[in-house]
Amino acid sequence: MVYVAQLKCPNNHCVLAGAGEYPSADAAESLGLALREKFDALVATHTIKPSCAICEGRHFHIDLRETGFSTMDDAWPALLEAQRQQEETARFFKSQGRN
Repeated sequence: MVYVAQLKCPNNHCVLAGAGEYPSADAAESLGLALREKFDALVATHTIKPSCAICEGRHFHIDLRETGFSTMDDAWPALLEAQRQQEETARFFKSQGRN
C-alpha cells in the first residue's frame, strides 16, 4: 500500500510531505522518521524556516495515512496533482506577502 506522511504544525498546515510504498502501517512509520530527518536537514542548511510559513507554529507532528493506492505507479498522478495544488497555494500566499 502507498502511505503519505505529512509534517504538520499545530494548526494542521502541512510543512513537508512524502510518500512511499510499504507492506503495513508499522513499516510505513519509517517514512515519518525520514520526513522528520529531511525537515531537520533542510532547516540546518537554511533551505526552509523552522516554523510554519502560514501560522509560524514551531511544534510539529507526523500525520501518516494510507492512501488507498496499491502502488506508487498508481499513486503518482494524484500525488503530482496534490503537489501542483500546494505549489499554487504557496505562490498565492507569497503574492499576498504572507510568506
